[in-house]
Amino acid sequence: MTLVEMVIYRLGLVSLAPLRVIIEEVYAVSIVGPFPSALTGPIPPQIARLKRLKTMNLRWNKLQEAIPPEIGEIPKELVNLPELRYLLLHENHFIGRIPPDLGTLQNLRHLDVGNNHLVGTIRELIRIEVCFPALRNLYLNNNYLTGGIPAQLANLKILEILYLSYNKMSGIIPYGLAHVPSLTNL
Repeated sequence: MTLVEMVIYRLGLVSLAPLRVIIEEVYAVSIVGPFPSALTGPIPPQIARLKRLKTMNLRWNKLQEAIPPEIGEIPKELVNLPELRYLLLHENHFIGRIPPDLGTLQNLRHLDVGNNHLVGTIRELIRIEVCFPALRNLYLNNNYLTGGIPAQLANLKILEILYLSYNKMSGIIPYGLAHVPSLTNL
């Protein structure tokens, strides 16, 4: 029997530590409950074994530590989740840089790391020629990102939503973004 989706109804849960034994065939992990939630501590490293994981929804918590090394030290091993389509880490207390290797996730459609304490530039994230081929929604708002908006964002031809507000960015909006056919929210 395959567990398709693990929905955790928060109801007093304050840590993901009790979930250390996770079935490797899980397709989605969501924390559902009154928002904002109060989950603290690290994401269990065992979640990196979920090679078929398609959705990681841990929005609106207080997860203060970086994503564990088994998933990605905040760079690398997150790309070991090749089926990942939705990465929702909105409004936690994550620090550091956004993993640049996320761009290699061929199936990632929705990346939401808004409302954290992330630093760096968008150029670091969009550094490879063919990145985020399936990305439709990119939420980088309310962080401490610097630099300008890279022209390479215009290569994301199916991008629909791009939220960059409330960062420390400067410069002009690249002309090419006006020609992304599906971009409706900027």
